[in-house]
Amino acid sequence: MRDSFFSKQAGVTLIELSVVLAILVALASVIAPRFQNTGKYSQCVATDTTMIAIRDAILGGVSAGYYSDVGQYPHFDNGDLSQPAASLSDLFVMPAGFHTYNPATRRGWRGPYLLGGVSCQAIANAVNANTTTIDPLNICNLSSTPVNPYTVVLDSFPVLSATGGATLLSGSPIVMMQDSGGNYFLVSAGPNSVLQTGSHNVQTRSTLIDDRVLYLNFSDPIGNPVCIQ
Repeated sequence: MRDSFFSKQAGVTLIELSVVLAILVALASVIAPRFQNTGKYSQCVATDTTMIAIRDAILGGVSAGYYSDVGQYPHFDNGDLSQPAASLSDLFVMPAGFHTYNPATRRGWRGPYLLGGVSCQAIANAVNANTTTIDPLNICNLSSTPVNPYTVVLDSFPVLSATGGATLLSGSPIVMMQDSGGNYFLVSAGPNSVLQTGSHNVQTRSTLIDDRVLYLNFSDPIGNPVCIQ
């Protein structure tokens, strides 16, 4: 009798399995979006943190800074007079015509001021084709050859392919630009990987634009969208 009782209780009916699966699916539909939002929040915070690190590397302060060492900002090196932008490669490789830091004069390049940069060639290899979508300001000259020999800093928003959602790059290049008032700012393309902010609209841009902006030494009148958790 005892063995017979347990043998009857050990089985699970198809209806019971269906109920359990339905509950698991319902839980997944609630939990999964929260994990996705957490991922986007982390990407947003990481991007802002990276931009702060770039600002500090340029201006200096507690540690060495490019501007405080050489007396100027990184070069605008994309050759576009209508929308000049800096790749920030000067923070990784000493520009031509510069000299190494002289402790006596407290002038000169003593970089690299940042670590973890990505070469333009590596970006070109990752996208497997020349494109201006990832580099609309032509920092890496992906629309033609050869690729500019620059090192850039990527934000933390993955760049996905148009089809299939495969990750092409871990992030988009963060660039430095200058507004109409002569103030320098950093800009990331944000979650959609489309750079919508330029020198012409940085101080009047819509709050709907998801770009991340950080002024080097000027208060941003618009501000960034809040990182959503």
